[in-house]
Amino acid sequence: MLRRTSMLAAIAVLAACNAAPENIQDKAENTSRALENKAAVIGAEAENSVDAASETLENQAAALQQEIDGNAPATNASDDASNATTNKN
Repeated sequence: MLRRTSMLAAIAVLAACNAAPENIQDKAENTSRALENKAAVIGAEAENSVDAASETLENQAAALQQEIDGNAPATNASDDASNATTNKN
């Protein structure tokens, strides 16, 4: 009887130990998926920011090149002001 009780107690302890690792494994997998998703979101946001900044710089460079080439009028406020006073004289 004592032997049977101790065997049942040992089985109960083993059963309790087996449940915990599965729960920890599930939690680890869920955490891993969440981190991968967050990394993907951060990567996409960074890529969008870089693309937007790059596009702005490319547009500015193109506008400056056109200005240098003489294809577009200067758009500086100081140029506009000097042109306005020159035209009045």
